[in-house]
Amino acid sequence: MRKIRLAALFGFAALALTACGQSGPTKHDMQALFEKAITQANNQMAQVTGGFGGEMGAGMMGSLSIPKITVDSIKCTAAENDVFSCAVAATAGGQTSVRTVSVQKVNGTWVQAQ
Repeated sequence: MRKIRLAALFGFAALALTACGQSGPTKHDMQALFEKAITQANNQMAQVTGGFGGEMGAGMMGSLSIPKITVDSIKCTAAENDVFSCAVAATAGGQTSVRTVSVQKVNGTWVQAQ
């Protein structure tokens, strides 16, 4: 009986490890991807508007800043070459929309596929 339990435990562990290699991003992974992209875009806009200086630059940056996006849900399907096509429902500025995003894992981090 003990051998059967141990065999079942190893079988489930192997199955779990196999599934991990083929699973798509989680909601948390997608949120991190969006936050990184927003931070990069806001930093680029800050560099551009920073050239105006003073109140004018600060006022422009306030109006150009990308608002926080909250990922509400995702549904991913495997595509080709380890790329996943994900339908992402997200809320920004009080409005919710669904967009398709293609992602792939590069060096342990999910990035938007090219």
